[in-house]
Amino acid sequence: MRVIEDDPNLLEKLRDRDYPGRVERVILFTLEAWDINCQQHIHKRYSERQLVPLLEPLRSRIRELEAEWARMRKGMSGVGTK
Repeated sequence: MRVIEDDPNLLEKLRDRDYPGRVERVILFTLEAWDINCQQHIHKRYSERQLVPLLEPLRSRIRELEAEWARMRKGMSGVGTK
């Protein structure tokens, strides 16, 4: 680990332009290992290609239910009015 306080270019590069605070120091870490497959704390990510086949039946069912609901509402128009 290294703390850097005397590199104005680096400090400016890391500054958040949307935050009024000023960067006073940078802490650099040296990683010796990285396990991106940690199942305990990192949720699985799926690509769109993987999700489309899983979501399409649900989307299809939603379309069916919306059409059925529209038919029911149309059939009930005028019910209860004289």
